[in-house]
Amino acid sequence: MAIRPNAMRSALVLLGVVVALAAVPTARAATKVYMATWESSGSGVRVWSPGDASSTLLHTSLNGSGYGAMAVAVDSTSDHVYWAGQDNNQEGYVSRASAAVSDTATLMWTTSGAGYATDLVVHGDSGLAYWGWADGGVPAITVGPISGSTLVPTGTTPSAVASPVIALNTTTSRLYWTNSALGNQATDQATAPLFPARTSFTNAKAENASMQSMVANRAGTTMYSGTCATRSTLASNPTCAGTIYAKATSAGTNLAPTPSGLSITGLTALAVEADDCILYGTAGGVLGRAGMNGCTASTLLTLPAGVRISSLWLVESPTASAAPTITGGSSVGSTLECSDAAWNADVPGARVSRMPTALRTFQWFLDGSPIDGGTAGSQVAASVGTYTCTTTGSNVAGPGTSTASAGHTVAAPTAAAIPTATGASTATAPTKIRVTWRLRSRTLTGRFAPVSGATSYRITATGATKRKGSCRASGKGAAKRIVCTIRLRAGRSTVTVSARDRASTVVARGATTRRVK
Repeated sequence: MAIRPNAMRSALVLLGVVVALAAVPTARAATKVYMATWESSGSGVRVWSPGDASSTLLHTSLNGSGYGAMAVAVDSTSDHVYWAGQDNNQEGYVSRASAAVSDTATLMWTTSGAGYATDLVVHGDSGLAYWGWADGGVPAITVGPISGSTLVPTGTTPSAVASPVIALNTTTSRLYWTNSALGNQATDQATAPLFPARTSFTNAKAENASMQSMVANRAGTTMYSGTCATRSTLASNPTCAGTIYAKATSAGTNLAPTPSGLSITGLTALAVEADDCILYGTAGGVLGRAGMNGCTASTLLTLPAGVRISSLWLVESPTASAAPTITGGSSVGSTLECSDAAWNADVPGARVSRMPTALRTFQWFLDGSPIDGGTAGSQVAASVGTYTCTTTGSNVAGPGTSTASAGHTVAAPTAAAIPTATGASTATAPTKIRVTWRLRSRTLTGRFAPVSGATSYRITATGATKRKGSCRASGKGAAKRIVCTIRLRAGRSTVTVSARDRASTVVARGATTRRVK
C-alpha cells in the first residue's frame, strides 16, 4: 500500500529497522520483487532479484515528476506491471507497462477531479483489477477488467472508506479493506468480485489505525496487516514504529488482530513468500524479511537515499500442480500429443503472481532418454518403447518445468496377414530389431544381433539424408553382430535398418531419428 505524504518533494531520510537483521539475504530462487517507490525525480516501479546488489528502475509515472507511486501489481500471464499513484491529492492514476523491460507505459485510469489512488490489486486469473481511491473527497474501491487499454469501473464497494487499503483473498472469495488514516478503525469485507454484500471483519479497534498494507497467507486462512502510527508524518519524517498484526479469517468480527511484537521503523508494505515468510518495505527504502512464522529476520536490500517503498508484489516462476498427459496411437508412426500441465494459480491475497504466459515448450523422452529435437507439442513415434513428456511454462521470473507425464507405450506390430499386390500370397509384418545406435562425427552406426532367417541387411535414411549405407557382420558365435553405418547430412534424418530373407522380404527392422549440425 501506499504512503500518502503531505509534500512529495520533502527531504527523505534513509531509515533503519529495529528488529535484529542478518546481513546476508536468504536465497529465493526464481523470484522477482516489484516495488512501487517514491523517487527524488517522481515515482517509479523497481524490480529486484534475490542475491542482486541493487534494484532496477523499470518505469516512472506518465504524469510528470510530481507524481508518486502508491501501489504496484503484476499480471504474470500477460507480462504486465501496473501501478497506481497520486500527486498531492490533485489527481490519481493507474498505469500499465511491460513487467520485463523499461518501455512505453499506458495510462489506464485517472480520477475525474482532485483525488488520489491509494492501493491496487490485480488478479490475472479473472482478468480483474481492484483499486482504492478518493476523488474530490468521495472515496471508493472499484473493480474493472484489465483486458483492454482502459480501466472501466464495473463495480464499487457498498459504501466507501477514506484512503482504503485493500486485500483480495481468493480462498475466502472476499475483498478486505480498511482505512489507512485515523478516524475509521474498522476492517470490512465484501464478496468479490462485485461486492454484493458488506460485513465487518474487525470492528473499530486501535490496531487498525493508520494501516499501511494488508495481505493474506498463502492458504488464505490468516490476514496480516502492517500499521505505522503517526502516519501523517511519513512524508517529512518517516520514523513511525511499525507493527505487523495477524487475524484468522474465521475469527469473530469483534476480535482484534494479534500483534507480532516486531517493531519495524517506517513500515509501509507487505507481501508473503511461499513458506509464509513475510517481506516488508519501509519509507526508508529498506526491503526485509520479518522474523516471524519461523523465518529468520534479514535485510534483503537497501535502496538509495531518498527512495521510499510504498508497495510490494512478488512474481515467482511457474510451478506445476499436475503433470501433462499423452494422447495418440500405440504403433510406430503414430503422432503423439503432449498436453499442457496444470499450473498453480496466482495468490493475489499474498500479493504474488506465478502463472506462466501463453508460451509453452515441451521435451519428449523415449525410455527415459531425451529425444533429439523432440521439443514440440506433438511427436511422431519412430521407434517402439515408452514415451513421456514434460511441459515448461515461463514468466518474467523464469521457467518452471512440470514432472514427466505417465508413460505411453508404443509396441512392435503383431504378426498379421498382409496381402501382396496380386493378393495371391501373404507375408507377416516385420518384427522389431533392437538396435544400439551411436552417432559420431556425422556417422551413425547401428549394432544388433543377427536375425533368424535373414540373408541380407540394409541401412537407409530419409529426410535431410536420402541415401543407403552399408552393413556387415562382425564377430563370431554368440558375439556375432550386424554393424550398419551411414553418413548423415546436416539436419534431421530418419534412419532405418532392415533384415531381409532370400526373397528380399523385410522380416525385421528398427529405426531412429537423429539431428546433426
